[in-house]
Amino acid sequence: MAMSVLSGPASGIELAARTRGDGPRGACAFRIGNRPARLELAMAPQLREGDVVTIAGYERAHGFVGYALANHTTGAICADVSWPYALAGGALVLIGVPLSMVVLGIPLFAAGVWLLHVAHRNAEACRLLATGRRAL
Repeated sequence: MAMSVLSGPASGIELAARTRGDGPRGACAFRIGNRPARLELAMAPQLREGDVVTIAGYERAHGFVGYALANHTTGAICADVSWPYALAGGALVLIGVPLSMVVLGIPLFAAGVWLLHVAHRNAEACRLLATGRRAL
């Protein structure tokens, strides 16, 4: 499935700080036009009622799930950086490949591939926002 962007004024904003295994995260649920959208990042997004935003992510059954947000009203861009995920994923893959002969290497390799996927997803979301900002 290809990543896409959704633009328009934000309404019905619900901000919540959540704690997950990797620490506190900023979660945000809102509507863009009449479509529900959800954004969960390492930082709380800078968003107010009526702000014109562009969000990059995937269309899911329960609404649009975003991984990067550009607030055109304030000029803020909220996105997770991808290089820490890529660095950790690459290290786990490099460690997991030689250890794949024993049982420990398989979960390390799998975790590394997942982190590389997250890094690619975050980088793609930022690229889509950068392309959208040039077009505006």
